[in-house]
Amino acid sequence: MLTSFLMLSHVVISIVLILLVLLQRSEGGLGSLGGGGGDAMFSGSSAGSVLTRMTKWLFIVYVALSLGLSIEMAGKGGIDSVLDKQPAALTPSVPVEVE
Repeated sequence: MLTSFLMLSHVVISIVLILLVLLQRSEGGLGSLGGGGGDAMFSGSSAGSVLTRMTKWLFIVYVALSLGLSIEMAGKGGIDSVLDKQPAALTPSVPVEVE
């Protein structure tokens, strides 16, 4: 139950975090490669700082959820290593003469 809640929260926060990053104003850099000029949506500096703060806090929550999920899932995999398995008994093959 807890794992399902953490996974669902992780997916929702991931989607919201992606949307917040895409909504932020481009300040040059690699963002200008896609055409730039997207300043019409949020031109005020206060909107940019709110989005930046929300992105920072959602990133912190995202990292905390990632750590929580990794701790919760530790040891529940049940995956066996190939090296741990014993090889099947090999019988020497005897060449058969074909006439």
